[in-house]
This record gives sequence, structure tokens and C-alpha cells, in this order.
Amino acid sequence: MARTKKVDTTQAVAGRSPWRLGWDRFRFNRVAMVSLGISIFFFLVAYLSSPILAILNLDPYAMDRSAIDLDNFNNPIGPWGGISTVHWLGVEPGVGRDVFARLIIGARTSITIATVTSVLSISIGMVIGLIAGYFKGRVDEAIGRIIDLLLAFPTFFMLIAIARPMAERLQVALGVDDKNIATIILLVVLLTIFGWAGLARLIRSDVLSLREREFVLAAESLGASHGRIIFKELLPSLWPKAIIFLSLSLPGFLTTEAALSFLGIGIQEPMPSWGVMLEMAVAKAYTVPTYFLIPATTLIILVTALNLVGTGVSDAFDPKLERNQ
Repeated sequence: MARTKKVDTTQAVAGRSPWRLGWDRFRFNRVAMVSLGISIFFFLVAYLSSPILAILNLDPYAMDRSAIDLDNFNNPIGPWGGISTVHWLGVEPGVGRDVFARLIIGARTSITIATVTSVLSISIGMVIGLIAGYFKGRVDEAIGRIIDLLLAFPTFFMLIAIARPMAERLQVALGVDDKNIATIILLVVLLTIFGWAGLARLIRSDVLSLREREFVLAAESLGASHGRIIFKELLPSLWPKAIIFLSLSLPGFLTTEAALSFLGIGIQEPMPSWGVMLEMAVAKAYTVPTYFLIPATTLIILVTALNLVGTGVSDAFDPKLERNQ
């Protein structure tokens, strides 16, 4: 007679939160994990650029005249843009500054602007979207019109038109000698103003749905304040959307900063940024192609990696996906 296998029904079943489920999906996405590793590497190099350059005894502003050929239109001496054991990625034509040092310091400038802008845009977009979706009525209608107005603006062309004169006025108002400091502050402010509206609209639509759920109605029946319901009940359910927005907005703000600097209305010499390097490299793209290809390739790699991370995060936290585990 066959024996029946006894099943231990007392064994606890470990529950997993939406965060854990999302992470489990994400970590099995090899492309997303590799892209995350590449992105983390770039961020670490950018924010550790000063100690790295100190250890390597490199100065991004120092000019090495011995590395350029004065009789050959001030082009770098040697092949591949002057790449050598001293200058790992060569030197800049005309001035002889180390490309590697400029590249990682420029990464800090570009990544900082993109990161600060993304965080501010997410914070503002989350709060305004929550308020619009929760209170509805006239509040929602007023905020909706503001969002529609911001989304209708040709943001990039407006930045081109107003960035330079506003940076000059801000420099005078702040009383700083370096115009680039005023430009960085202005870029962060302007990109944030035009960057929060898209997320706010997404959050508003989610809050309109969540507001009718049982846990929110229960909190209201118990006399919970509006602030508690918004920040304690609704906000935790919306963080996955914010993370997705962060991973997708970072490459957008990164390329916007590079494009504005490339066009001469963003960061300017002598402060390094990837856009500044590309702008200076255009004139030498044929005679010294490595000077253009190095920052361009670096920017493409990071933007592609961040986009793939964003796609992986979006797929991992999409509630429509089947739970395979």
C-alpha cells in the first residue's frame, strides 16, 4: 500500500513586499544589472574625481606645452591625440590639458546637475501630484492648468533663449566672480521648473485611483488628518513610480546639459563638462578624432546604461507583470 507523504502545514510562508518582488525581477534582468554596474561606476568616478586626480597627480587645468606640436597647428604630439603613459587619453589640442583629468571632472559637473535636477523634479512632482489627486475639485483643476501650460512650452528653445542673459543677471545678483556658478544654479532651477510636470500628472492619476481604496477610506473614517493620509498612506505606494521616473529622467537631463553647453549657453570654459569638451572638440574632429570620440563615447555609454536601467526598473515594478516566483 502506497504511503501518503505528510506535508508540514505549519511551515511559515515568507511573504514578500512589492519592493522585494520588484528587486527580484530586476536582479534577474542581466542587461539591467550590467547597466546598473556601469552607471554606479560612472557615478563613483565622478564624485571621487578629486581624490583620484590627487592620487594620480593630475590637474585638469594644467597646460602641458611639451605635449603639443607648435609647428603642426598646436596638435598633440604622437598618435591617437597624444595618448601616452603620462596622458592616458591624450591632451587637448592647442592647450595641452590632460583629457582624462578633464573627462572625470567634467563628469562630476554634468552628473551633479542631472542628479540634483532629477531629485528636485521628483520631489516637487510627487508633492504637487499628491495634492492635486487627493483634494480634486478646484485644486486639481488649477494645478492641471499649470501642468498643461508647462508641458506646452518648447522647453529646450526657451532655455536657449533665456539662459545666457538670466545667467548674467544671476551672477550680478549673487555677487560671484565665476559665471559658471550662476549658470549651474540657473540650469538646475530652469530644468526643475519644466521637469516636474510630467511626473505630477502621473502621480495625480494614481492618487485618484488610490484615494478610493479601502485603506484610505479606513484612515479617513478614523479621523486621520490630510497630511497623514497623503504622506503615510498614499506616498509609500507611489515610490516605485518615482524611482522609475528618476532612472529615466537622469539621462534626459544629462544630455540636455551637454547640449546646452555644446551650444555655448551652458557651462563655459575653463570649467570642464562633457558638453564643453564636445563643443571644443568639434573644430578638431577630423584632425584629432580621439579628442571628439572620447567624451562622445563616454556620454553615449552612460546615457545608454541609464536608459537600460530605467527600462529594467519599469519592467520590474510594473504591476501587470506576472509573478513568476
